[in-house]
Amino acid sequence: MIKYSFFFFMLINLAISAQEKIIAEINGELITDIELKERYEFSPALNKSEKSKEKILRDLLYTLIAERLLADDAVSNNLDRKIAFQSASESVGKLYVRDKLYHQKIFDKININDKELARGATLSKKKYSARFLFSPDSVTIFNLFQLLNDGVLFEEILAERPENEEQKEKIEIYYGDLIKHVEEQFIKLKPGEYTKPLLTGDGWYIFKLYSVEKRDLTRFGNEEQSALKIAEKVIKKRQEQILYDKFRREFFPGNKADTDPGMFNSLASKFINLLRDRDTSKGGLYSFTAGDLLNIENSFGPDSLEQTFITINSNEKSLRDFLREYMLRGINFEEKSNTHILGRLNMEIQHYIESELLAAEGFRLGLDMDPEVRYYKKMWDSHYLAEAAKAEYFESSPDSLRNVDSFNRHIASLAEKAEIKIHPEIFKNIDVTRINSVVFRYMGFGGKISAVPLTSPIFEWVKFLRDKGKIVY
Repeated sequence: MIKYSFFFFMLINLAISAQEKIIAEINGELITDIELKERYEFSPALNKSEKSKEKILRDLLYTLIAERLLADDAVSNNLDRKIAFQSASESVGKLYVRDKLYHQKIFDKININDKELARGATLSKKKYSARFLFSPDSVTIFNLFQLLNDGVLFEEILAERPENEEQKEKIEIYYGDLIKHVEEQFIKLKPGEYTKPLLTGDGWYIFKLYSVEKRDLTRFGNEEQSALKIAEKVIKKRQEQILYDKFRREFFPGNKADTDPGMFNSLASKFINLLRDRDTSKGGLYSFTAGDLLNIENSFGPDSLEQTFITINSNEKSLRDFLREYMLRGINFEEKSNTHILGRLNMEIQHYIESELLAAEGFRLGLDMDPEVRYYKKMWDSHYLAEAAKAEYFESSPDSLRNVDSFNRHIASLAEKAEIKIHPEIFKNIDVTRINSVVFRYMGFGGKISAVPLTSPIFEWVKFLRDKGKIVY
């Protein structure tokens, strides 16, 4: 069985290097060492740990060449004019534009000074043992606080409280576990002391500190370096949240959006009816994937799909626009009740409106022309077009097993007509890791996408060229 590691992280400020080297050229389109390295390291490959690195890389290079050839063929057959491709291309483009806007307006503004980093590193070396009292309302928590001040033991009060069940043993608290204003009060305590009532997003807390011990950081490597890394991560996260909240306060007010109520009710009815027939949920969720949303789209007539569903600052968005945007990421429901479905759809529409406003701002700033955005947009466009060409080929050939062979012959014929140049000296020097990994990129302002397109291997076409005496590296 093949084992894969799943990494979930945001790829931050991945610049397309001016020093990248060209490995192959296909009709003027380039495959660089950067792309080959990314497509190798960020995608799973069968027996990556068993096959030779050069063999896997060579097959991947042939696959990417085939992808380019198929993409060109798709354009020749006007598949780039199909709604499916245009919607997917537009959606992924907006995703990267919003991500670049997030970096420009938020992430790139994070600034950590040496003093706060040193303080954070000191706090990172400590382990705090504590317990807490909790109440969602202020009246109850201040009554508990009064009891403590009157001399009632913290433990006696906690024993009668529902939150006691989750802290039979003292909880361990580390730097960054608490929100900053709560942490600032908590770390002032001496063992045996308790805080005043502290308000958080989910209610009120009173913490009691029992002990402060040295935290074991040696398992992470060098203690000082580990403490600095932890501190940097915590401070960055907190600054990022502050900048994000500030951006939202300043950006969204003043915008106007309206949703057609009749079309909303029609769409909600579709989801309600479909969910009624689903008996089980996956992972606690009722998920609607791209295929499900396409079925919903097809259940509406062409006229309904093109009607204005949402108006954002006089910019009209059709029902098709809305559904196509969600085909990239799907829609999930936790319950089957009508109330939940209506509420969830309202949330998704609000998210869609915000996403469209953010994308529009990114385009206004010209972020669609950023080299990184263009690089990934082009990569995904090529992938989508190649998949469209592949799907059309097999749809026209019912015997799929036999036609895998003919499909490779088809690619070989495309290669014969193309101008292909491979640079073996660059290929031989590419340095990659050997980890089987599927990497997802979490995008600024929300959304997730695989770090690179996951393309099925297509390299058998090369043998047909070799059989004809064609020179292929």
